[in-house]
Amino acid sequence: MVFTFGAGFSAGNIQRQMMFTQMQMLRSTERLSSGFRINRAADDASGLAISERMRAQIRGAEQGIANAQHGVSMIQTADGSLTETTAILQRMRELAVDAGDGALSADQRTAIGAELVSLRNEIDNIAGRTTFNGNSLLTGAFNISTASVIGPINDGSDADTVNVGINVRVADANETYNATVVGNDVTLTAVGSGETQTITMTDLNGDGSTATLDFDLLGVELNLTAVQGGGGDGNISAADIAAGLNGSAVVTTGDTATTSFRVGSDVGDDISVDFSGQILARTIGSGGGADIADLVRDDQAVATVGEANTLLDSIDAALDQVTSEQARLGGSQNQFDFAINSQASRVTNLSAAESRIRDTDVAAETVRFAALKIQYEAQISLLSQTNQLGNSLLRLLA
Repeated sequence: MVFTFGAGFSAGNIQRQMMFTQMQMLRSTERLSSGFRINRAADDASGLAISERMRAQIRGAEQGIANAQHGVSMIQTADGSLTETTAILQRMRELAVDAGDGALSADQRTAIGAELVSLRNEIDNIAGRTTFNGNSLLTGAFNISTASVIGPINDGSDADTVNVGINVRVADANETYNATVVGNDVTLTAVGSGETQTITMTDLNGDGSTATLDFDLLGVELNLTAVQGGGGDGNISAADIAAGLNGSAVVTTGDTATTSFRVGSDVGDDISVDFSGQILARTIGSGGGADIADLVRDDQAVATVGEANTLLDSIDAALDQVTSEQARLGGSQNQFDFAINSQASRVTNLSAAESRIRDTDVAAETVRFAALKIQYEAQISLLSQTNQLGNSLLRLLA
């Protein structure tokens, strides 16, 4: 009986050890199959907390890199347009030098002036088209809009009306433009800057006929469309339209053109970029009434050698302004590039550190699993031998 008790006790002890070994083998298998040393808090509570914090830093840094790349793309978009603006100014400078030739005829000067007007308009067109994710980059404000409503303007003789559409894509943000009329001449005045431009209104003849009052020197465009009313013919006189515009106002609003990019994983890891520079015909040049828009109002811009000389000085100043804007944005791009490199290095180092804490050492775990397997097989063999010993004792007692 003593031997039987000893054999039973040994068998129970071996079974307990087998259960522990089996549990260790399952954990080792889990680590090898998942690749992680820590699969639950019970594996290493403090290690898990440190690892999760590192993972948050890594993912934040990776997103910061993506944000910085968006900033680079935004700057490159502006830089490309500034390069084209520089090319336009270089061509305008050639024309101004050409107009400095006293042997040119009046017709030749008019032809040069006509090209200058086209080039001046394209400077503003480029600024209006240069957007990134809906944000304007060269007009001084990300988004320029107006809540102003003008009209509809009524015909003085019948039920015909004129609908007025307002386009302020390249206007100044947070500015008020007042319209005044003398006869058929409509003058728009920017209250803040005092700049004015006058356009002579013409008749609209027929339903659906259109006209555009393009105050291009101010960046405001009024699009007129005649609408035939009951009993009318759609013909609306210039005088009636002008009278309807008299006293109206266009008020613009705009968001700030300074934005920040989160280039790191924490609050304050930001880079700010200022896109408030206005690269428009009315804002580049010498200023003080000698900017590009003021000097190139029509095809008589270089009617004399003196006017050509003044324009040449203004274009040189404009080139300096545009290249300075490019240089400033180029500096910001360099800052983004350094931030990207820094964060990429940080991601690499943090990933390595997090891996050392959380990942499985496959070689060591494989050796451990093999040892546990040998141990388990030995325990099975011992259990079998212990059971055989008990059976032998029973046969002796039989």
